[in-house]
Amino acid sequence: MDRKLSLPKETPSKAALALAMGYRFLQVVELGEVQDFAALAKKLEVSRAWVSMRVELTFLAPRIQNAILFGISISQTIQDLGRIARLKEWPNQLNCWNEVPQGSKDVQPNTRSGGA
Repeated sequence: MDRKLSLPKETPSKAALALAMGYRFLQVVELGEVQDFAALAKKLEVSRAWVSMRVELTFLAPRIQNAILFGISISQTIQDLGRIARLKEWPNQLNCWNEVPQGSKDVQPNTRSGGA
C-alpha cells in the first residue's frame, strides 16, 4: 500500500519560527559565515536584541522546545519564552512554563538559578 507523505496543514507558530531562526543563527556564527551575532544583525538589518531573542530560545529545556515545535500548549509570547530561557536550570524553566495559565500573556519568572 502506497502512502503519501503529507505535510501539516497548519502554519508554524511564531515561536516555532523564532526557535528555528535561533538555531540557524547559531549555525551561521559557528560556521564562520558571519563573525558574531552583531554582524549577523547588521547583515539582516535588524537589531542585535531581535537576533539575541531568537538565539535565547535555543536555551529552553528540550520539553519546552518540543512543545513549541509541535504546537502543544504554547500560550506564551516569544518575549515570555525568552524570560523563561534565561533561567539556567531546566527544572526551573519547566516549573515557570507550567505555572503560566493557558491564554496568559505575562510570564514573570521569580526563581533564578545561579547568577544573574
